[in-house]
Amino acid sequence: MDIYSCPFSDGKKTLLFSIVFDATDRENYRNGLHKERQMLETMLRFIDDGVVITDSSGVITNLNPQAQRITGWDYELAVGRPFSDVFVLQNEDTGEPVENPIQKVLDSGTIIGLANHTTLVNRRGQLIPITDSTAPIKAENGEVFGVTMVFRDVSAEKEHSRQIRYLSYHDLLTGLYNRRYVEEALTHIDIPANLPISVIIGDIN
Repeated sequence: MDIYSCPFSDGKKTLLFSIVFDATDRENYRNGLHKERQMLETMLRFIDDGVVITDSSGVITNLNPQAQRITGWDYELAVGRPFSDVFVLQNEDTGEPVENPIQKVLDSGTIIGLANHTTLVNRRGQLIPITDSTAPIKAENGEVFGVTMVFRDVSAEKEHSRQIRYLSYHDLLTGLYNRRYVEEALTHIDIPANLPISVIIGDIN
């Protein structure tokens, strides 16, 4: 409970006026908020994805250990910087800059995802393919007061897909193009502009 006391005098003697408040609900609310914050911090620390949070100006206010690992930025150096200073994004194929996803969410107030073939240029200059989902953080009145971006490094998935594609078009033993590749290639080269053309397929033995 909380007790607020105030002395006062009636001219003859000094009296103490006190008000007693039952603070149980307030303490329960405070404890509940503390537990929620602890659970959130634990989740952010151990989740496999990178998480970055910005304010309504696009300035980074928090990023979890995975985000620090992927970007190469330490927490102390990243927090307080504009998102675009830490997250340099570009198209994997063309190298062209990718529009700032945080700003897009702040402008639209909706959830968005990065386009395919987006790479992050981390602080060490490495190109890391990523996938993400970026969402607004809203107050009860609907006002956007921040943005959270959840992303992950898909380098392993990209490499796995590349290997599967390579094996589907090459002989495992020799590394030469296989029959499937030749059959698909024929559909692209067997056109009037290339005529006359001949393809000879023979057994190496």
